[in-house]
Amino acid sequence: MKILPALAVALALSACGTTDYIGTKPMAFAHDGHNFRVYDMPADNRLMITPSISESVTMPYTTSWFGQDLAFADAAQAYLTPRNCQVTNVRLLVKPQYEVEYSC
Repeated sequence: MKILPALAVALALSACGTTDYIGTKPMAFAHDGHNFRVYDMPADNRLMITPSISESVTMPYTTSWFGQDLAFADAAQAYLTPRNCQVTNVRLLVKPQYEVEYSC
């Protein structure tokens, strides 16, 4: 029974991503049939993109894990397009959270 509370704490902490993004208000964003949360830090030209909480359960089954960083990069690019910005780098933080660097 001790494993259940530990699992709940680990899940809660993984939802926060890296400490850089704590305090950044998430923006809900839908792209290509998936719902995302985007934590944007425009002063640093980077953002964290992650599936919505409900989507994080089903996304591994609806999106291939191979090249999944491309799916997140594509969603981030769609988010950034209205600002005339381009994705320059994508890296995995904690599955399924990706950090995206961009230039405008």
